[in-house]
Amino acid sequence: MITAWLVYAGAVSLVLGAAAWLAEYGLRLYGRPGRWVWVGALGGSVVVPLAAQVLPGSEPVAGRPRVAGPAADVSAAGAEVPSFTRYTKKPELLNREETVALLVASYPPKPRNAGVGGNVIVWVKVDEAGRVADTRISKASGHEALDAAALRVAGAMRFTPAENDGRPVAVWIQLPIVFRSPQASGPAPDGGSPR
Repeated sequence: MITAWLVYAGAVSLVLGAAAWLAEYGLRLYGRPGRWVWVGALGGSVVVPLAAQVLPGSEPVAGRPRVAGPAADVSAAGAEVPSFTRYTKKPELLNREETVALLVASYPPKPRNAGVGGNVIVWVKVDEAGRVADTRISKASGHEALDAAALRVAGAMRFTPAENDGRPVAVWIQLPIVFRSPQASGPAPDGGSPR
């Protein structure tokens, strides 16, 4: 996040520096002083990146998530769009064994029997109480049945609430949900049963 902002600030400084050099060169051709051009470029190289960081409605820099303010981002259809919310303590999964059991039970029979597995990346909104408030597909597996099963599994998860400076906050997190076919897993490295 910081690296992307530094790259953006550096690019702005380079562009403004190049513009200042061209302006100074043009002014010299006509015998005019050009030192104030550099003062403007220096000021602009500080103000422009900071303005992009703090102005409401400014587009995020590539790689820099938009921080959700009091009003969460909302899509044109009225549904909340997954966005970054600052937190100092991440949510932790509480019902890991139940989730694994549900993952195994939710594996659709057709893909499982055909030896088809898949990875689904799911957005999960964890509310202030640690409950799953919403789920979305971030990256589909390519198999609708696996994607639907991943959403069911994600919806049954329970978490500790995320915290920001000691206060519970609702956050969106991304989780990978992996379906591995028993046929695709093969024997375990120790020669035992398949994983």
